[in-house]
Amino acid sequence: MKKLICFILVIVFTFSFSACGGTERTVGENDVKKSYAPASEIDPMDIFFDYHKNQVTAEETHIGQRYKITDVKVSNITEEYVYITQEIDMGQYCIKLIYDKSQLDYVKTITTGDTITFEGTLTNILFGSIFTPELTFEKVIFVEKSE
Repeated sequence: MKKLICFILVIVFTFSFSACGGTERTVGENDVKKSYAPASEIDPMDIFFDYHKNQVTAEETHIGQRYKITDVKVSNITEEYVYITQEIDMGQYCIKLIYDKSQLDYVKTITTGDTITFEGTLTNILFGSIFTPELTFEKVIFVEKSE
């Protein structure tokens, strides 16, 4: 009888732990929810410096990671992506944000020149030229807009 009770408890605990999943984030102003892994805050320049030091290691370290990037300015908005261009000492860098259609209502509230914070999964690091490196993020959630 003790073995049966222990077995039932093991099953109950297994199901109770499996019910715990990823985090839910409120996205945009329309309260659409998606589950994504927690995002680590990072400065895009850290990714570019890592890439400059060792492309293979940087791609292995950063591609597929979920990051939060704060206070970047919007330079272009389309129905498929939001584009960020940031001036730096050596020129500029670009960030392409490919967002889910559930974010479209929020995207309609931002304009060129707005400062935003977003979370997304890094899918590509591109160095077409040393003065215009580009990051591509997918599964983007817009966290906030600053005036």
